[in-house]
Amino acid sequence: MRQLLVAIVVLGLVGCTDPDPSSPPLGDKAGEVSCYSGGLSIYSGKSAGKINVDQAGGYEFTEQDSGKIIRTNADCVIKY
Repeated sequence: MRQLLVAIVVLGLVGCTDPDPSSPPLGDKAGEVSCYSGGLSIYSGKSAGKINVDQAGGYEFTEQDSGKIIRTNADCVIKY
């Protein structure tokens, strides 16, 4: 039982890594991104191109207006 618990903890830690720039894109074109926390809007903007999904299920993209890289693990709606 203890070995199973240790294995679950180790697997959980392995999944918590930084966003991987080589992660698969959701689409090759710009998208409108809206993110929420607790039912409130915390981000609204457009990507300049591909939106990548990291290993933890977060999103990473370059913001169209500012050129900054945006990384979030929030609940997001993406429209293409």
